[in-house]
Amino acid sequence: MLTEMTILMLTLFSEASICSEMEMRAVARTIQVRAEDRRTSIHVECLRPYQYSCWNGYAKKHKILRAYRGGQFHASPAWKRCRLVAYDMYTGRLRALPRWNHYYRADMKTPPEWAKKLTQTKVIGLHVFGRID
Repeated sequence: MLTEMTILMLTLFSEASICSEMEMRAVARTIQVRAEDRRTSIHVECLRPYQYSCWNGYAKKHKILRAYRGGQFHASPAWKRCRLVAYDMYTGRLRALPRWNHYYRADMKTPPEWAKKLTQTKVIGLHVFGRID
């Protein structure tokens, strides 16, 4: 069974491993805020259907878990950044970021329908972050 920290790190790795550390921190903040707003846990929010695309569908989940269990991530600089960001989230260091709870790729041809509802938006790297109340 995977720990909550491992699920968070796998989510960050799958969603933001090619991104800057700041961008990865913003992704982590969306997970943290969703868990707080819904009064759930980090792993529940990471694994909630249709929230973080890396967990949607059996094939994606299987690929992520097989690579993790095979040790393919552990030595990469991106995995080390995931560990740092996850640690910072659990120690409260991400609380200085706004209470964003959604994000999407800024280069999408058509933004998601829900993007019209975003407030407090900010573009960081490849993503637009914001809040939907």
